[in-house]
Parts: sequence; structure tokens; C-alpha cells
Amino acid sequence: ARYAGSGSAAPAKITRWFRPTAAVGARRRRRTLFVVGSYTIGKERLFVEIARHLGARIYVAPAKRRMLECLGSPALLSMLAADMADAQVHVVEMSKLNVRGMAEYLQSAPGRFSGVVAFRPTGWSHAGSHYAKPEPDEEPEPLDLAPVEQALRRGDREHAAGLLARAARMAGDSAFDAGQLRARGTAGAVAVFPVPYSEHSSFAELARFVCALEAAHVVPTVSAGSAGADAAGARWLQHWQRVQRHLSKINI
Repeated sequence: ARYAGSGSAAPAKITRWFRPTAAVGARRRRRTLFVVGSYTIGKERLFVEIARHLGARIYVAPAKRRMLECLGSPALLSMLAADMADAQVHVVEMSKLNVRGMAEYLQSAPGRFSGVVAFRPTGWSHAGSHYAKPEPDEEPEPLDLAPVEQALRRGDREHAAGLLARAARMAGDSAFDAGQLRARGTAGAVAVFPVPYSEHSSFAELARFVCALEAAHVVPTVSAGSAGADAAGARWLQHWQRVQRHLSKINI
């Protein structure tokens, strides 16, 4: 799952930022280098959509290009430029996505570029204000079934399911649109924009996913950063599985 908001429309929300401009704006845009941060794999949909919207080609380092070739996408490979001077969209390591790193990158870039607009697409961007999730060691509250059973006795299965959904913390994602993009770092000809975009699930998406499964056991494979946080994460998985068992009985 992705979020910027989540789902297949996420890159489109960001590329609305690249609307056609007047001729003078278009000329200025052609002299602007657009940089997108990436890991070894991931963020492909975002930088491809930006390049398509600009009508531009993409430059990636040789190691990244070899990885992209493994995806077996002729459409993607046709957008790649062997020479960085032939591409207006460059993909770089996420660690370079800061004002100083981008200023140095601009100096090493071909002379036709006069400025850099960089995007740092991670799930942590704007996390404090846009994504409801527990603290790393927060525990799930005990599952209180009394209100659920009362709703079922009244024949209100929809309300019972809603109570279980709230107990599982299935809600909490909020939309993010291009109008909310704000540079978190600017200096001279460089602007760096954090973008809340991830190919990982948000907390609420993970809750909905686990509660939709009839799994005998769910195995976490990524550490949350500490033994305490890992243990809390395991308890959330167990909590969601208990919720799922009760939801399956309601059968809405």
C-alpha cells in the first residue's frame, strides 16, 4: 500500500503540481532540474509520473539502472537517458536529499540547469500532522466486547462492526494533496520538498489488512527499532486477529 494519500492515485496528486504554465514559465521550467529521492528499489511510479508530466527523460546512476532493468519494463527503460545532460528528471539516493546535497549536485549537473527542485518521498514526511498511528511502544487497549454484544442483541450488526473497527484503529489516514506541498529547505536556486509517499502500508491500512484475513498466524518481518517496540507490534497483530475473528462472526 502507498500513501500520499494512499493508493494508485498518489503519484497523480503530486504531479498536479506540474501544471502547464505560460511561455515564460515554461522556459524557466526547462532550466529547472527535478530530482527525486529513491532507495535501492522503490519510488519508481513517482519519478516516472513526474517525467511523463514534464515530457522529460530520466537519469539514474548505473547501479540503479541495472536494478531497473531487472523490472523488465520496456516503457520505463525507454524513458532512461544514458547521459545526465539529456534528462530533466534525476533520481538520487535519499541521503542526498537536503539543501547542501542538492546545491552540490547542481554544481556537478550540466550547465543548462539553473536551479533544482527536489522531492524527498518518504512515509515519514509530515507524519506528525497527517498520519494517526500509535507511539512505538503503545499497547492496544483490551478488547471490550460488551458494547458489541449489546449491538448484536439489538440486531444492529453494522454498529457492532463499527465498534470493532474503532477498536482495531482502522481509521486515521488523512488525505494529502499537492496544495499542501511546502519546501522544508531552500537556499538560492535549491528547494527541497518532503512528500508523504511510501510503498509501505500506513498503520490504519495494516490494521484493515490484517482484520480482513483469516490467518492462523501473522509473522512480522521488519523490526520496529527496539525489543519493546517489536513486542508491542506483535501484540497489535494479535489484537487485530482477535478483532478479525469477531468480525467474521458478524458477517457484514
